[in-house]
Amino acid sequence: MLKRLTGMPGDEVKVTPEHVLVNGAEVSTGMALAQRLGVAETEFSRSLTLQENEYWFSGEAATSFDSRYWNAVKREQIVGRAWPLW
Repeated sequence: MLKRLTGMPGDEVKVTPEHVLVNGAEVSTGMALAQRLGVAETEFSRSLTLQENEYWFSGEAATSFDSRYWNAVKREQIVGRAWPLW
């Protein structure tokens, strides 16, 4: 799974049905997968401060299955880093 790192330890994350904000900047929009999962969008709404060793990941599409749904990721869960090939 490949996702963009959008939040690091100490960052403030706010998740709403409309968007995800990290330190006040929008990094994702909507909760398109919530309906497919059969869960109300508000169930995923939350505000948190990423703790030491926690990271927030976002997909490029509104339908991405990312930290909006599975929350922060611990450092030991990160397998590697992707590099673009041209």
